[in-house]
Amino acid sequence: MRKVQFCCGPNKLDGWENYDRDVDISKPLPFENDSIDFAFCEHGAEHISPLEGFRWLKECRRVLKPGGVVRVIVPDVVKIWQLADDDYFDFVDKQMDAWWKAAGSAVPQHPCNDKTAFETILRCHGHKAAYTKELLFAFIAAAGLDVIPAHYGESIFPELNGVDQHFKLMGLERCKLESVVGEGIKKA
Repeated sequence: MRKVQFCCGPNKLDGWENYDRDVDISKPLPFENDSIDFAFCEHGAEHISPLEGFRWLKECRRVLKPGGVVRVIVPDVVKIWQLADDDYFDFVDKQMDAWWKAAGSAVPQHPCNDKTAFETILRCHGHKAAYTKELLFAFIAAAGLDVIPAHYGESIFPELNGVDQHFKLMGLERCKLESVVGEGIKKA
């Protein structure tokens, strides 16, 4: 069984081929057709343009074996707008100066609120795309995969349970609050 993780950063999964900058997901993937059972990308697709994200999903379809699955997790700007709470605002507020300076932007006034949290997810961290649940699912379906909604930390596929690790950077509840999870299965 071949399992490939993209945009892994320091999150190396045992039993997986872990790729970060050594595989550019904005370019054609360096894998043979029908060669991968599972692909995973957590908080990575938002770092490329929407068109590149769509093309990456099409590439995932190409390299997945029939019955293979891709799991994608991205921040959902609508969830952040609607669900961000004081805990989320406090977390962003503590990081905001560094994040905005790294993005080359003037730091907004503190404390963080729904508007600054929304703009921070768009502007900081090198993000080039904004996703919602509907957009992610549309991209997966338009790439030729059958969409399977999923939840953070959970999958109907045992191989994909426990792979989500972004929470280590921000806490589980905050990660669940901001993340949308979609899986796509390649039909024969």
